[in-house]
Amino acid sequence: MAQENVAPINTPSKLQMNEGIIEGKITAIEQPQNSEYTYYTMSQKAQDEYSMPSVINVSQSAKERPFGRVGDLLRLKVRMGGFPRKNGGNTYITNTLTLVEVL
Repeated sequence: MAQENVAPINTPSKLQMNEGIIEGKITAIEQPQNSEYTYYTMSQKAQDEYSMPSVINVSQSAKERPFGRVGDLLRLKVRMGGFPRKNGGNTYITNTLTLVEVL
């Protein structure tokens, strides 16, 4: 007999300001020496068969348990951020995606 009113284990919390959902496959994991973060490189699905898939980095505190391994296909809730930097008179924007939870 099935139980009623039982929530799934990974019930996502509501999205807050500057949060979003991404999905992709982990292609690399890096933890630079003396860094407080672990960086996960993820490849997302291409829009169509003629387009290149986008590649993104998601960061996570190095103190936390890793959320995946190379080859894992995951859906994540992330916090979006960024900062400007100048080089030779040009301004560049660096976007950041930080893990909130695995969905």
